[in-house]
Amino acid sequence: MRLRLLSESKLVISQARQRLKHAQNWACRNRRRKRGIMKSKIMAVLAAVMASFGWHAHAQTNFAPSIRTNFVTAAQSFREVDGRLYNSERSVLWTNFQGECLKVLTNGLAISTFTMETIYQAATTTEFRHRGFDATPGTPVLVATQVPVGERKVPGRKIILRNYPAELFPAVGQSITFRAMKVGTSDFDEDTIELWDYGTPHVVMVVTTNYPRAFKTGKN
Repeated sequence: MRLRLLSESKLVISQARQRLKHAQNWACRNRRRKRGIMKSKIMAVLAAVMASFGWHAHAQTNFAPSIRTNFVTAAQSFREVDGRLYNSERSVLWTNFQGECLKVLTNGLAISTFTMETIYQAATTTEFRHRGFDATPGTPVLVATQVPVGERKVPGRKIILRNYPAELFPAVGQSITFRAMKVGTSDFDEDTIELWDYGTPHVVMVVTTNYPRAFKTGKN
């Protein structure tokens, strides 16, 4: 009798343990399932938030205008002297020069100006003098004349030329042709000579604003 009760008790205890283990396993699976569902919900919310931020950023990028700045150099005839703009081809304040570079200074060039003079030589030519009013050719007559045979330099005054472009590589002994404006005097070799300015290029800043198509459509 006692053995029977003991075996039945062991069986009941074993069944109870199995049920407890089954209940624990079910509870563990249930908690995992709930955590998976919660994680999925959280990921969905985060994806929606990120998508919203991305749309706003994309919208701001599409509607933001882009600004571009360029620097454009005007035509060569437009030059600046002491902050003022001149059209060197039309202004009466500008003068054409030919000269020979005497010295390259830190603030300009020392130039000996010159002009070119045509050399003529005496010669004779034959002309026919007409008789009366009928334009009938007459006897040939030798007539004295002059014909050009060359040119020579006529030295002029010395001047200082500032702002001559360095990219033209001025050198001592080089002959240059230029147009400049007188701006004052300068000292050179213990003498006071005229100071002329070649002028600096006129640079214009151009600002361009480009609006996106979406912005223009919304504006209209």
